[in-house]
Amino acid sequence: MPAEFHFLRPLWLLTLVPLALLLILRQRAVGSGDPWRGLVDARLLRYLRRGTPRPRSLGAIAWPAVAGVLAILALAGPVWERVSPPRYRPST
Repeated sequence: MPAEFHFLRPLWLLTLVPLALLLILRQRAVGSGDPWRGLVDARLLRYLRRGTPRPRSLGAIAWPAVAGVLAILALAGPVWERVSPPRYRPST
């Protein structure tokens, strides 16, 4: 049965590469740390913060990744059986 599984539009699977690049860039932007770090001196910054820093959330990257992969797989058109396309027959 797995031999019969295929995609109608397999070229959509190539968009997984740009999706991965976008997710890597987003992870770097989200994981770059405190946005105040570039504006406030490091010695003063520890006195300006209240409490402990929050840990980074995996959901900021995981949910867009899952949604993107599922959307791309749906666009690729997975099917279990091969159907031949209808052919045009001229009526004579």
